Amino acid sequence: MNESLIGQIPGEFARSTGSSGDETSERAARSTKRRLAFTLSILLSAAYALPFVERGWIPHDEGTIAQSAERVLSGELPHRDFDEGYTGGLTWAHALTFRILGTRLASLRWLLYVSFLFWVAAVAAIAMGVVSPGAAFLVTLLAVVWSVPNYFASLPSWYNLFFATFGTLALFRHGESGRKTWLWIAGLCGGLSILVKIVGLYYVAAVLLYVVHYKETLSESEPRRPRRERSAFLIITAFGAAVLMGLVVLVFVRPPFLFRRLMTFAFPPATLIAAMLYREWRSGSGRSRERFFRLSSLLLPFCAGVSIPLAIYVLPYVATGSLNWLARDLFVLPQRQIAKATVALPAQQGVWLAIIALIVLLRPVALPARARRAVHLALAAVLVLILCLSGSFEAYQTLWSNARALAVATPLAAALLVSSPLGAGVSVRRQHQVFLLGSLSAFLPLVQFPFSAAIYFCYAAPIVVLALVAIAAARPGGSKTSRLALLIVFLAFAVLRMNPGYLFNLGWRAARYSANGRLEHERGGLRVPVGDARDYGALLAALRRVAPEGEIYASPDCPEVYFLAGRRNPTRYFFDFLSDDYGQPDRMIRLLKARDVQAVVLNDLPSFSRRPNESLRRAIADRYPHSERIGRFTLFWRDGSRPRPAYNPAP
Repeated sequence: MNESLIGQIPGEFARSTGSSGDETSERAARSTKRRLAFTLSILLSAAYALPFVERGWIPHDEGTIAQSAERVLSGELPHRDFDEGYTGGLTWAHALTFRILGTRLASLRWLLYVSFLFWVAAVAAIAMGVVSPGAAFLVTLLAVVWSVPNYFASLPSWYNLFFATFGTLALFRHGESGRKTWLWIAGLCGGLSILVKIVGLYYVAAVLLYVVHYKETLSESEPRRPRRERSAFLIITAFGAAVLMGLVVLVFVRPPFLFRRLMTFAFPPATLIAAMLYREWRSGSGRSRERFFRLSSLLLPFCAGVSIPLAIYVLPYVATGSLNWLARDLFVLPQRQIAKATVALPAQQGVWLAIIALIVLLRPVALPARARRAVHLALAAVLVLILCLSGSFEAYQTLWSNARALAVATPLAAALLVSSPLGAGVSVRRQHQVFLLGSLSAFLPLVQFPFSAAIYFCYAAPIVVLALVAIAAARPGGSKTSRLALLIVFLAFAVLRMNPGYLFNLGWRAARYSANGRLEHERGGLRVPVGDARDYGALLAALRRVAPEGEIYASPDCPEVYFLAGRRNPTRYFFDFLSDDYGQPDRMIRLLKARDVQAVVLNDLPSFSRRPNESLRRAIADRYPHSERIGRFTLFWRDGSRPRPAYNPAP
């Protein structure tokens, strides 16, 4: 074959496949745009999040995760040797981080930052699978500002969000290629998420629902069978769906605020389950036996991926005969936490904007072009006006309440799109994407139970954003003006009003958080309010003076004192309401004597447990006659203390 003939092959191939040089150039240009948007998304997100890495803290949160990791480093096993508040997988990752970066609070923040960047890449990849590169860039930024910058602490719920996103990307890849390896990877993400925190089960439930729907849509292309030949699949599917919904209602829907919990926790998954069953009843094809076999071929790789990390994790507990402690902390102790540490769901007020947004996305009513433009321009103007006024309590509440209401409406929109005439003309692949993201947006917000503080909505908000984008992309006839206005307004709201604040005001009102002090201690490294830097600095200096070595006792609900002081906790718990001994002077004094505790720190403003009662204070004062009040703490110690050094708090 001569060189002239070789040179003609690319052109002949292009003509034989209907391609042209122009089409090749267009594909190359689109690829370049995608790479540029992807790179810019990561770089801008990294730069934006960087100032938040060491900013702010909730002391007991930081103390819990840091002290747990340090106890693992000292050879203890979570659950067996101390009350691990979560499943424990993240504690091992934190311990490894301490080993690499040093035993200080700031080290855990950098682990979160690196994980966050990988998550941003996954969000950008998912967004580019449903919208144009430019739109995906904005969507990625919207997901970012509604997530980690609102509370930059290495807590398990962020990693639940990360693993759910990684699993979603794997399922997108499975939908494109059909390779079951991606199902296994998605399952692996689910197993790792459960190891971080048991609520990773919500992701697993969402994916199981998606896999059943995925199999249903594939079977619709098969020849129709008599209903009696396919009724078994429908009956068993309906039974499984009923069991799942029964569990949701039993666990999450209880007084008080029964209707509010029903709408927030039960209604979203119920809409998708109903859509799946309706579609199966209407369009299901093929013999039940064949369909069960094919469904099993999809479920097995996923379930295997979930099971592998869980099986590895329980091996030390099996080897040491301590599975009972693991079961206690995962299934018994949470009931006491639910009874003591709860925040009620807020009322949903003024959710008209969410309803309008749903209509804009689905566009079920056709209007004349001029009227449609006028409506969308008016909506955009109202959105911008509310954003401008969002510094006020009323406007802030309007935007926040509607954002939270969109999380309830999103699964409904997804259900309508895959099971009603609204989805006519939508490709099967797009329906898969919509149903998957809709299912995740129905189950992941269950993390708000029982502690429905505003930040718990942010643990699921990015998935809701991706689901809304997928729904909008499936209905391309809508107004770009109104959709862009919705995106930009909620993006600007987070940047201008949410991110500058902190947990204390999130979801309530606009306020700027001041973190002008610094925990200069070698185990600190965070920027905190000046008052916290002063009080903790004084407390640690006093502890070094009155009890330079030996154990201390800090209570209630202040595990950060143990960590910052570098002292061992003489108990197995971090929050005192989990102990039967708390508040009983006789038992407490016996513990202090048995452990030869050198000093006692009482926290006068605990987050969850009761304040120390007078009988406990008197009993401690009898054994430790010297005391000093430092901020919200009272330090007790015995004779033999060193002279008190001067203390200059960090600026």
